[in-house]
Amino acid sequence: MAVTQKPALSVTGQFQGRSVLLTGGTGFIGGLVLESLLRTTDVAKVYVLLRSKGTDSANQRLKQLLQRNIFHQVRDKQQLLSKATALEADVTLPDLGLSATQYADIQQQLHIIIHCAADIRLEVNIHSALKTNYGGTQAVLQLACGCKQLAALVHTSSCFVNMNQPCSSVVLEQLYPLQFGNKTVDCRELVQDLLSLPEEAADVRAKALYTRCKFPNSYTFSKHLAEQLVGHYQQQGLPAAIVRPSLVCA
Repeated sequence: MAVTQKPALSVTGQFQGRSVLLTGGTGFIGGLVLESLLRTTDVAKVYVLLRSKGTDSANQRLKQLLQRNIFHQVRDKQQLLSKATALEADVTLPDLGLSATQYADIQQQLHIIIHCAADIRLEVNIHSALKTNYGGTQAVLQLACGCKQLAALVHTSSCFVNMNQPCSSVVLEQLYPLQFGNKTVDCRELVQDLLSLPEEAADVRAKALYTRCKFPNSYTFSKHLAEQLVGHYQQQGLPAAIVRPSLVCA
């Protein structure tokens, strides 16, 4: 009986001829992802989602990014650099701050989304943490839902999202629902409640939640909530994956 051989799995092959949206490209992980995509894959195009900052436009920020030391193997190869295109947008704005035409156009083109954007400040106020880490993730997920050719969305989380688990316990590659005693918390309702409060009141309530749920700060708490959101979209059929890098330092 003939044995049917499964096709070899190739990470680089998954990107061949495809269009990718990358958020958080100016961050440490996002920069590594962009450099690897340009240098090691035959990706067709990488849309790098960037905000304008001060007097620098998204295009100018991309040019500056591509001159960093990490890009020393590609920055003199125009054929590779031309694959990276700045997309002026903001994950904290409705529809990423794009016009209806831009939004629909990018949805028609994308095959893969890699979401690395995050507010990594550990003790930032809860409104700011949720606005980027939860709301920004939600905006990217909503974009992904309308991408007809979408093969995968990769959400960059953190290995510290489950610091509320018992000390010395083994954290598996699964989602851990937020619990109040024996009750599972509806994370979407919790986020809405926190954002509906004035900033100071939200921080007071959030700190009480950190204590009760055993989270050390707003970063780990907001990233935990973002994972629950990704899990909700996974259950709806979105081809999404979560990666949890460990401690990152530049």
